[in-house]
Amino acid sequence: MCQPASVAPACCPATVIPAPPASVLIRVPASKLEDFPLVKPASATRITTATYHADPLPGISKTPYAYSYHGASWRVVIPIQVPTDILKPTLSSLRYMVKYGTTFDDGNSTVQADLVLSTASVEGGVTLAGDDASGLKGLYLPAKSGYAPHIVDENTGVSLLTVSSVKCNGGGAQWSHFIDSHQLYPNIRLANPGSHLYLVFNVAEYPTKDTERFLAAEVAASWCEDVEARKAQDEADRKAKEEAVRKAKEEADRIAHEEAAKAKKAEEELQKKISDEVARRVAEAEKSIQAEVDKRVADVESKLRAEAQKASSVSKANAPHVADDAMQDKIQAAAKKHNAVCPQGYGWVKSEHGYVCGGGGHKLTWEQLGM
Repeated sequence: MCQPASVAPACCPATVIPAPPASVLIRVPASKLEDFPLVKPASATRITTATYHADPLPGISKTPYAYSYHGASWRVVIPIQVPTDILKPTLSSLRYMVKYGTTFDDGNSTVQADLVLSTASVEGGVTLAGDDASGLKGLYLPAKSGYAPHIVDENTGVSLLTVSSVKCNGGGAQWSHFIDSHQLYPNIRLANPGSHLYLVFNVAEYPTKDTERFLAAEVAASWCEDVEARKAQDEADRKAKEEAVRKAKEEADRIAHEEAAKAKKAEEELQKKISDEVARRVAEAEKSIQAEVDKRVADVESKLRAEAQKASSVSKANAPHVADDAMQDKIQAAAKKHNAVCPQGYGWVKSEHGYVCGGGGHKLTWEQLGM
């Protein structure tokens, strides 16, 4: 919860802080040094303030009797904010002032002011305690009477200061006042981040039907950061940042590698598709070219056959009845090709189907002669 520090940190010199005027219940003017013109805190110092002004006090009904036969007990809880932007804050100094006044009261009042550091969370403002006040839950130990001293519950907190007093009341229209002011140097480091600091003003009194009350309270607290804790936190933050950068780089490299692999795979697939398409088109082109070549060859062959047939028809009609020298050469070439050479050397004579040797034993058709 709280740990007393044996030596005040060097960053936190003892500073007397004048209670500033305030118009809100709690505020932390850490960045508004104009509210504290006499104070120049160190960079690791924070100042928190709290104020309570009420005239008349709200929530306390008047008794219907001219004189009080029964007492009334109430308290005002004023939370003082613990800074959350520094590590393990040390409460180095605190100053408070309370002014409480009444009129038309009956009999003296008992007053108890407490500065309490506690893990209990308590709402600020006025609370009616009653004669059988049990105290604020978690802040005080239960009490059977509102007039009994209020003891801080040490299971949840610790009392930094308790001031018990008796306020003497005049009982008439004249105002009577109670003033309490203290300057403390607790030098307490908060190990528990859930700690709360309160100024609690307890009153037990005998009011009448005409009793009026006012209360004004001002609190200013100075806090220092634990230097070693800050160094450790900064080092942890640095390592965490480096680790985050490393992980981010690894993640970026992984993503880049995956994207590169995807791009390479996509490029390979595209190249394969292009190659397949080119091969398909080349095959189709070759097939088309071959078909065109075959068609043209067939056309040429058909034309040649037609021309040859025409030439053959003309040659048959003009062929000599008895082979002359030119025809004899043609016959000898065809005879050798078709194994029809006449060993006797007879001349060749034209017939209906071609040429026949003079002996009649060898024949060559017009087709064999190419005619």
